[in-house]
Amino acid sequence: MAYFEPVTPADSDDVVVEALRCYCANRRAHLAILPSMLAFAERRQFGAHAMIALTSVFELAEACLGRPLEAETDQDAPLSSDEQAMLMLLASVGDVGAYCGSAALPHGLPGTLAWAVRTANRLCGRRCIDMALSPSACPFDG
Repeated sequence: MAYFEPVTPADSDDVVVEALRCYCANRRAHLAILPSMLAFAERRQFGAHAMIALTSVFELAEACLGRPLEAETDQDAPLSSDEQAMLMLLASVGDVGAYCGSAALPHGLPGTLAWAVRTANRLCGRRCIDMALSPSACPFDG
């Protein structure tokens, strides 16, 4: 059994972006997503359970958006709008209530996505922050 160091919040944004880029690359190549994501987690010494939860967030976000997430193909490229939106989404979901809304997500989130984000945050060691966005803004409308 492998031992995985817990992810610290300082490096979790980098791991999330790299994981999203890996997820999108594997989806474009029509490869099996979960085995690829678990291999990525092992290379990064990132917990398997956290990676499964994060992969679920990506899949649910795509289902809610009705389109595939887009990520940069070059690891050194600036963040795409979907990568920025995913970091914002993960940072903005705190306590999940019936509406699942916040200042950052005024339209709310479907309950399944909100719970998936909250679980991924907990397993990834991420903390939610208070995001100040325009009340009509959606992080994925960039």
